Amino acid sequence: MGKYLLLVLLICGTVAGFGQNARGLYKEAVLREKSSPEEAYLSATKALKLAELEEDQLLEAEVLQLLGKIFYDQGAFMQAMEYYHESDAIYMESHDEDRHAQNQLELAKVYYYLKQPDKSFDLITKAQSFYERTGANKWLAEVYGQLGHMYEKAEKYDTAWFYENKALKLHQQFGDSAGVARVYENLGSILEDKEDYAQARHWFSKAASFNSALKNEVALVGNLNNIGDSYRKMGVLDSAYFFTHRALEISQSLELRYQESSALRDLSKVFLDSGESKIAYQYLDKSSQLYEELYSQEAGKQVALLQTLYDLERKNAEIIELENQQRIEGIKRIGMMAGGLSLLLIGGIVVSRQRLKIRKNQQLMDQEKALHKAALENSELQAEQLKMELEHKQLQEKHLELELELGQKALASRMLQLIEKNKLLEALREDIYEIESEVPAATQKKVKYIANQINYSFNHDKSWEDFRKSFEQVHSGFFDKLKKGSAELTSNDLRICALMRINLGSKDIASLLGISTDSLRVARYRLRKKLNIDQGDNLRKFILSI
Repeated sequence: MGKYLLLVLLICGTVAGFGQNARGLYKEAVLREKSSPEEAYLSATKALKLAELEEDQLLEAEVLQLLGKIFYDQGAFMQAMEYYHESDAIYMESHDEDRHAQNQLELAKVYYYLKQPDKSFDLITKAQSFYERTGANKWLAEVYGQLGHMYEKAEKYDTAWFYENKALKLHQQFGDSAGVARVYENLGSILEDKEDYAQARHWFSKAASFNSALKNEVALVGNLNNIGDSYRKMGVLDSAYFFTHRALEISQSLELRYQESSALRDLSKVFLDSGESKIAYQYLDKSSQLYEELYSQEAGKQVALLQTLYDLERKNAEIIELENQQRIEGIKRIGMMAGGLSLLLIGGIVVSRQRLKIRKNQQLMDQEKALHKAALENSELQAEQLKMELEHKQLQEKHLELELELGQKALASRMLQLIEKNKLLEALREDIYEIESEVPAATQKKVKYIANQINYSFNHDKSWEDFRKSFEQVHSGFFDKLKKGSAELTSNDLRICALMRINLGSKDIASLLGISTDSLRVARYRLRKKLNIDQGDNLRKFILSI
């Protein structure tokens, strides 16, 4: 039976792959990974099935690693982590240290985005130890680059500088111009974090020279934007405008819409520093509109793709369940055929020869054992089916968690845009207050009207209503629970609670509401009294628990 089932599955796998073997399907999945992730997923799952049937463990690990990368690129980090761990277990079992180290680097990226930097750092250092021992300098450059990035984000700039320079030497040794340009950009970023803008601009300019020679215009746009921002922070606004506007022109000509949004935002900062608040607001508004449009499109594509991948996994589970049912039916048919043949044989024996009664009894016992064995196999298959149903339910729960995570990201993005807008409005309001006494009396009334309009916009912005709708989709019933605790809550109280629920800090909340941090502190004190929160209990902890 085992050989017959294996033959059937091999035939099905060959038909599904249109005559391709497991290795061919794997290569096809690699080629389609970037352009068509859903097709890459289909090819990879077929390759995985054939690799398991052919007992090719190395190929099985490679396919699992590719599946992890597909889900990582779509932001499904938990699913990616599962595939990487499965792949890693095979590499460790087969003592393939080289691929094990490569897999650790991929896992380190997943843990970093899951906000587990300690695990990420541990995996990178293990890979570093292996590559330094084996002298694999090409991979060491990747390791040092990752370490430099992590130390920069941890604000350990000297250590970050040390590892970036180690990576730079290796890239230069191998003549990897793209790698050299990437390190130059990272060195400039470290110096910018340290507020050494002149030196930061020096490294950004070197990166731009390399990327220009490589005709890597996507990276070049980022270099030019960083050069312009360095000039802005140094107060050289003419040069800042020149480089940032050049980045905008290139991004628009190449239809690089994310880079275009970034350039527009940086131009708004240049005009704001120049005192031209109206133009600054226009650029920031264009940047915000473009970013929201891109974010909505990208989020929609990502959700649709993840839904497709989820449906494909569900269908695979259904196929496996159908195969199990077919196995059960096959066992039943064989049992029935065996039973029928046994009855005919027993009847013949009874009619023809009485002396074979002992042999007949022995045959009956053998048939009972066979039926008992078939029933036992049937029970085991039912247990496997129950296990698969449980795994399917867990997959559905992960899908719901992903939808919640995307909703949280959308809320956070919307709030970041509001914070940027309100900061600009605050700056504009301060400019108006400064010039109020300098303008003629006839104009002062108009100036006051504009200032009042800005104050009014802090409390009557349409974005608040849009945010409330999006917030209620993610945190259903949140406001109803708050109102049950106190009927005295005002609309402003509910805003503060919602912003605390998405874990914004006090400065950001004050900026969004257009008030000072002292005013926010008073509002929080009154809110504690309305919610009857005891002295010493944490208000934020109470809000997050709802």
